[in-house]
Amino acid sequence: MSLVHILLEQFADDVDLKELNKIDQDRIIYAQLKRKAHKKFRRLSGGTGRDVYNFKDNKVIKLAKNDKGLAQNEQEYMLGTDTFIDDVVANVFYGSENFSFLISEKAEPIKSAEFERVAGVKWNHFANYMHWWGIHLTGKKHHFKDEEAIKAIDDALNEGNETVVKFTNFVANYDMGDVVGDLARKSSYGLVQRDYGEDIVLIDYGLTKEIYEKHYK
Repeated sequence: MSLVHILLEQFADDVDLKELNKIDQDRIIYAQLKRKAHKKFRRLSGGTGRDVYNFKDNKVIKLAKNDKGLAQNEQEYMLGTDTFIDDVVANVFYGSENFSFLISEKAEPIKSAEFERVAGVKWNHFANYMHWWGIHLTGKKHHFKDEEAIKAIDDALNEGNETVVKFTNFVANYDMGDVVGDLARKSSYGLVQRDYGEDIVLIDYGLTKEIYEKHYK
């Protein structure tokens, strides 16, 4: 049974479950989620644009609350289904027709000590470097420069540290420099269990410069 049918069954007492096309399924599920998600599922987190609910089998539902949430869901769907960066971001398994909700990979919140254990670098060094790296890529003038962090992360890059390499490449290759502030927050990362073992991924990656300027300014 598909994930969307499992989700639809959560509201079996409230809706007609006869054969439905994708658009109708998504429309019914979204309507039910808006009304009853807080009763059916445990809310894990939320912001001005979206709420995140625990689903099942290490998955979460990301429910848009407004246009900014729809835009962020659409961005995360595009990146979360990109196989070239499936080790960088939490994977997305399903996106509704208009991105009103996503079913995504669940990641556990990560602490500084866990980050250092898995990544091999200190969290504060990584966070400060990411902040500096994003500003550096945009070509903007800045005075922020943590020399200790830059040296530590540059050393890790030269040693081929996989975690550092994948995230710095992501910021550069996917034009994320303007919104790197989000990528320097611990709450944007989580710990997942993959076939190859533990890994750190981005769990909140739906903000772009365009979305920020359109919905948050």
